[in-house]
Amino acid sequence: MKQNENILFFSHAVGYFDLSEEMESMNKELITLAFRMEKNREKAVSKSNQGGYQSDFLLDSEFIVRRWKKILIDVVARFGKSIHLKEPFTIHVDKPWLNVNRKNHHNITHTHGGNDFSVVYYIEVPENSGRLVFENPVLHQRTTTLWYDKHDMWNSEFIYVTPQKHNLIIFPSYLPHFVEPNKSKKPRISLACNLSITNEKNRRLEK
Repeated sequence: MKQNENILFFSHAVGYFDLSEEMESMNKELITLAFRMEKNREKAVSKSNQGGYQSDFLLDSEFIVRRWKKILIDVVARFGKSIHLKEPFTIHVDKPWLNVNRKNHHNITHTHGGNDFSVVYYIEVPENSGRLVFENPVLHQRTTTLWYDKHDMWNSEFIYVTPQKHNLIIFPSYLPHFVEPNKSKKPRISLACNLSITNEKNRRLEK
C-alpha cells in the first residue's frame, strides 16, 4: 500500500522574532527601570511567579512604554498577516509588566484568559536561567497511555523554548505555559503583555 504524508490538524501558531536592531538602544533603559522597581518593590504583584519580582502594569506615561508599544504593534501586524488574520484588523495592546527572576525563581503553569495573544520580550537571558515551557492544550494528548519512540510537535506533552536576549515570542493566550527555575546567579529579565484583535465586522455574524 501507499501511505500519504500524515496530516497535522489544529496547529497553534507561535511567533518568534529577533528584535536586536529595534530594541538594542532600549534594553539598558528597561534594565534600569526593572532594577529600580524591584529594589523599591514598586507595586509588586504575585500571580504565577514563585519568588522573583513582577511589576504592576506600566503606564503609557512612561516614554519607554510608548516606544515599546509602537515596535510591538509592527511585530503583531506582521505576525497577524502571517497567520492570515482577516484584514483590516485593529491591535489592542494592554499595559505591559516587567519580570525579574533571580536564582531559583520560576513561574507555575498559567494562561492569560480574556485575551487573544500574549507576548514576552527577553531583555536579559543568562545561560541556564530557565526555559519557557508550553503544555499541550489537548488534554487527551497529555493523558494518553500510548508510548512513542520519538516526540515531536504533534505528540509531545511539552514544548521547550530556550529564548535568547532580544527575542520576542507571541502565542495564543489559551496555551498553558510555565517558566523553569533560574539556575543562574544572574537575573533573567523580561517584559510581557497581552493583546486582543478586532475586525471591522463581527466574524460570528458575517464571514
